Amino acid sequence: MFKYYFLFVAFILLCFQLNLYSETTSFKFCFWPNAGIPLTEEVDGGCIGFITYGKVEGIDIGIVSLTKDVTGGKIALITNGKTAKGIELGIANFQREMSGFQAGIYNRSTSFRSGAQLGIVNKSNNSGGMQFGIINIMKNGFTRIFPLFNFPSKWLF
Repeated sequence: MFKYYFLFVAFILLCFQLNLYSETTSFKFCFWPNAGIPLTEEVDGGCIGFITYGKVEGIDIGIVSLTKDVTGGKIALITNGKTAKGIELGIANFQREMSGFQAGIYNRSTSFRSGAQLGIVNKSNNSGGMQFGIINIMKNGFTRIFPLFNFPSKWLF
């Protein structure tokens, strides 16, 4: 068993080219916030793990995603962050600023700049995109709460 563990660790270190403390990396494996291989906040490629964090340009896959800034895609059971541009898939998605596509059972974005939300419950304070779901809540929507779909009131005028 130890032999396989050692080979796995050696493989991971080889993938990172023994550059454990660089400022950016092409791939990161995360255990929890501030505990990943390599120890860096910025990823240009892929981030995978249990609880992902930092800034990712590429794909972020985890059980819980606490990645602050994502350009590309985010897939996790629960997602939470500051800004996202691209696709966000999860059971519950919480994003401050979103541009792209957000899908899950519950989607929450403070500022949904453009794109679409697809879920059972969608909520956005300020939206420039569409919502599709059972309950759609949008402060600047053509109506504040509407079933099946909702869109910004500025699209009407």
